[in-house]
Amino acid sequence: MGKNMIDITDLTASQRELIKEMIAEFKRMNQK
Repeated sequence: MGKNMIDITDLTASQRELIKEMIAEFKRMNQK
């Protein structure tokens, strides 16, 4: 893992969920 990668283990559960939602939304936008 590179230093520029987000260290998921350092995040709280709520932050992980928020990031998952952001990634999902980003993927949906890219499909259009």
